[in-house]
Amino acid sequence: MASDPMKLDSLLAALPDAALILDTQSDSVTAWNPAAAILLARRMDAAPPRRFSRHLGPAFPRFLVFLGLVDYRGEGWSREVDLRAEDGTEIRCEIRARILPDQPGHVLLSLTDLDAFEHRTAMAETAAMHRAGINEWQ
Repeated sequence: MASDPMKLDSLLAALPDAALILDTQSDSVTAWNPAAAILLARRMDAAPPRRFSRHLGPAFPRFLVFLGLVDYRGEGWSREVDLRAEDGTEIRCEIRARILPDQPGHVLLSLTDLDAFEHRTAMAETAAMHRAGINEWQ
């Protein structure tokens, strides 16, 4: 049973994390959500890139190894593949991937900007310390 493209687009749009569907045979992004557009293109209304590999730069070989692992296991994650935004900014990220079983050669990628993640972690730790009060600070 093939996926309904409209349903996939709706699911991607609903995800809070940057996510996209990669056609591994053509290196094309077939769909992405606004969070992925902001992360990789630096603007929400950007069309998906024709070639995902343009965001890989020197991490291209590591990404191919990662895709091999995902192909073997059906899913995987890595923090060894840094991406590049369209403006050239390097993005330290965690990539999580899962094969779409009803779409041969297609992989769902979820991207977490590690700098933003660490910033949120620091804010949460600071808030917890403030809530704990003076006893915790001593």
